[in-house]
Amino acid sequence: MPNKQDYLKKICLGLYNSGNHNKPNDEVFRKANLYGVIADMYRTLGGKQDEVPLNIGKYDIDLEDFIIEFDEENHFNRYRLKTLSSPIYKDWRNFKVADYQQYCTKYEDECRTYGKFWRTNSSDKQYGISSPNGVLDDIGSSRWKQRAFYDFVKDVYSYAINTSIIRISIYDIYHAQTILSLIQQKRETELMQYIENRVNSL
Repeated sequence: MPNKQDYLKKICLGLYNSGNHNKPNDEVFRKANLYGVIADMYRTLGGKQDEVPLNIGKYDIDLEDFIIEFDEENHFNRYRLKTLSSPIYKDWRNFKVADYQQYCTKYEDECRTYGKFWRTNSSDKQYGISSPNGVLDDIGSSRWKQRAFYDFVKDVYSYAINTSIIRISIYDIYHAQTILSLIQQKRETELMQYIENRVNSL
């Protein structure tokens, strides 16, 4: 079958029109008085560069009225947990922050600790040279930090431009099954229902 994200995207595009949202940029954050929030989190995660890096990749599923980010196993660890402690998440509606915090503590061992999942040249430049693979000491993984920061930036951006970014985790539960299990079983009807429920709850 197609990869998990592509499969979910196909379902979403059967329900909603595609979109063309701009990626985060510092001008929008400054106008919304949120650049300091971004910069503080970058430093909290151990960021080394003078300028906060905002070279965010494209959105997972860009739709006309909102955006969906699909969070697989590598998005849940101690660094993402740290970003989720930001006051920006008070009364957050786009995903259940408490659930995401639990995923970060419960499933950190599922994060990959090798190759570009652990470090890249760009992530080492942003956060310093990573520790050896799998060693989560004071330095840890620059790529894990980078991914956590980019997720945080996208969330803050949704707040700044008043456009919902719905996060769907492989660990979310619907009808007593994880979203990962529903995707693996190609349970398209249940996945459509789940997505529609999430959108209608905004």
